Amino acid sequence: MKDPMQIMINDCPERIELSTLADLVQSKNLNLNGVAILVNGEIAVKEKYGSIVLREGDRLEIIRFVGGG
Repeated sequence: MKDPMQIMINDCPERIELSTLADLVQSKNLNLNGVAILVNGEIAVKEKYGSIVLREGDRLEIIRFVGGG
């Protein structure tokens, strides 16, 4: 675990003690089917979530795709 830091998730401040994007995904029990995550405006590649280190002040957007007709 790291020292607590503040990041923004979908424009809401959140304090976390996590290291990587994979840790965040796991802590939020996100189903990765139909989800995209942007880190500081860049689309994060799912296969690299474990190597994306979160830092103080990062801005994440979690986008869920919804189907319908």
